[in-house]
Amino acid sequence: MMKRPDIPAKYAGKWIALDSDGQVIASGETIKEVLAATETDRSKGGICYTYVPTGYITEATTTVRSASEGPVSDLFANLVCHGSSNGINCELCGRVHFSEEGDHEKGELERLREKAKEHPDRFTEDSDFTPWGTIDGLQAVIDCPCNGLAKYERFIWDHRYLIMKYLKKRIEAELKEKQAEKAVVDSVPIGKETP
Repeated sequence: MMKRPDIPAKYAGKWIALDSDGQVIASGETIKEVLAATETDRSKGGICYTYVPTGYITEATTTVRSASEGPVSDLFANLVCHGSSNGINCELCGRVHFSEEGDHEKGELERLREKAKEHPDRFTEDSDFTPWGTIDGLQAVIDCPCNGLAKYERFIWDHRYLIMKYLKKRIEAELKEKQAEKAVVDSVPIGKETP
């Protein structure tokens, strides 16, 4: 956790981008909005992205916590994960993960290690290939310290009954539509010439 007395309660429940001085430079309902708002600033580096959960920042407290109270479950992580890499950017927070495994261009590993010394909050050396997946159209590093995947898992679990009802209704509607299409196709005589 990091203490940020200058993050007002109005950012609770939103994604924010902090500059290297810890000032909020963008906020939005989704990480995509915040990434788009900071697109030109990202090339300069020094931006930290985080989700500010509702209830974690109030007028009385200024502590920014991770996306949930606990880490993402192995079940959810395994469902999201579809690969591993020796160098990947967690787009949920902007942190670059790298490892000595695999092939690197000459001097690349040394440059990354130097950056990790200078900016340990933005560059992380992992002991092995880094597992990652995609969620909400973004690359997500499974074991990233940002714990960004936990936000998605928490949302799904907290709204599971609504999601189940939605899926049931949506599938029923899709099935009804497909059955109507099938009835039309079945009504066309096969093997006979039609006028």
